[in-house]
Amino acid sequence: MTITPRTQATSAVQSEGPAPVSAPGAEDSTRDRATIRAIVVMMLYQGFAVSILGTASPWIARDFHLGQSGIARALAWVSLSSLGSLALSRAVDRVGRRRVLLWCIGAMPLCELGAALSPSLAAFIVFQTIFYSFVGASAASSIVMLSEELPIERRAAGQSYGGLAMGLGGGLTVFLMPVLVQNHH
Repeated sequence: MTITPRTQATSAVQSEGPAPVSAPGAEDSTRDRATIRAIVVMMLYQGFAVSILGTASPWIARDFHLGQSGIARALAWVSLSSLGSLALSRAVDRVGRRRVLLWCIGAMPLCELGAALSPSLAAFIVFQTIFYSFVGASAASSIVMLSEELPIERRAAGQSYGGLAMGLGGGLTVFLMPVLVQNHH
């Protein structure tokens, strides 16, 4: 087999390949695990938060004296939160992902407190819309942070842990909400 100059150049490029990745040190590995843990805990809460409104809708309808069309209309208004999530997600590029994520996570319980104390359906809808704007932006930021912060070989594991956490958070809502509401009334 004769190797032509073009083949030699191609094989030289192929043999070099990408620059070798240095093995992560213990400090990198500890930081990676801490990052995954923090984001996974946030995603567990996000999964819980995403499921609250749907799971609690029978009790919300009862408290605000809504029929099926009334609760459907209220939830439709809350779905406008996607616009807020989009705006917050765009702010990430200007002020930083961590800052927006922490701000959203910090504001979410305050919005839920406002919704819980709402004297009217309109106030409840406003607080829930703001709340779900924060949930959407924080969920998007969490997923992206897992990809950005982790080395390539750990990204799939990080994403799977995040997805599992969101699923468990949502499942937790389904089991806890009836118990909490039953003990409340």
